[in-house]
Amino acid sequence: MRSTESQYLNVITIDGRGQGTYAPPGRWIEVSETPEAVFAVMDTEYCYDWKWQKTSFLASDEVLEKEPWLEWARGPRDRLLSRFPLDQWERDPSPLVTEFYEGYMAGNPRFWTSEDSWVVRTPHYPVEKSFRTIGMIKGKHPYVLVADDIRKDDAERLYRWHMRMPNWIEAYDISADEALLGRISNKRDNSYKAHYSHNQSGRPLPKKGQPMLLVRVLQANQPNVPTYQDSLVLETLGFVKHDDTFQNHGRKMKMGKRLTVPSRSMEPGYKIFLFPHLHGDPLPTTTLSEDGKQLTVEWPDQKDLFDLHMDEEGRTHFSQTRKQPSN
Repeated sequence: MRSTESQYLNVITIDGRGQGTYAPPGRWIEVSETPEAVFAVMDTEYCYDWKWQKTSFLASDEVLEKEPWLEWARGPRDRLLSRFPLDQWERDPSPLVTEFYEGYMAGNPRFWTSEDSWVVRTPHYPVEKSFRTIGMIKGKHPYVLVADDIRKDDAERLYRWHMRMPNWIEAYDISADEALLGRISNKRDNSYKAHYSHNQSGRPLPKKGQPMLLVRVLQANQPNVPTYQDSLVLETLGFVKHDDTFQNHGRKMKMGKRLTVPSRSMEPGYKIFLFPHLHGDPLPTTTLSEDGKQLTVEWPDQKDLFDLHMDEEGRTHFSQTRKQPSN
């Protein structure tokens, strides 16, 4: 977060805004493992609700006069306080932060860098909830499930699920609900169909056995009027730090890529399926029931059934059953 912003990281932005810079830490809820899978759950609401900052960027004129080596912080401090007034800042009172700094403050916490004391926070971009659940499914065909239960409020908003990608990745195919990604290829489809005007021409062609990643959107809620629906996209863009409230405004991190799954909704209900494989391997069928309570992932020799339910906090739970092939 020092050099980039949420939009360039593997997080969700809401109407273009993401987690605070600097972003506070999330809270691990649980990690569970069975012979078939490992699931991990994190509560990231705090990352959106609050913005962290170094105390040097809130230094008073008196402190700057006594410690002239901090004079460089005066301009950033003034910009920061013009948007986040001083009376909105406080020492972060979270239990884990308090446990760390109570002992740290007994000595001289600014001894090493002349900057850091008890970290301070200010309200940022509150959300009602934000849970991320990741399942790494084992077996002959391993894959990953990602569920993001996030909601800002009762308004329809543009949520965008981001996954940062290496520059040497390109899209081999993109449809309404899935993308097939692989290393940039020199082999291209040169066919031409006049009716669809170059819809095939120039598309990369994978080699047999080439490493590929299938990203399938199982759920990303969309508006009732499809005219206002955005599309799944692999983007190439410049990674630039736009936030000018403190240091390093305009810092460039060169060119980068990200896969983005949009959802214009009050609650996107993201459920994403990731399947790394070699080109030519059989691809699974995935079926999410209309009520969102059952998911089936199936190959001829592997079938996984998931029961999904949402608890009182609004977090999705997965219960897995593996069925043996019938033949």
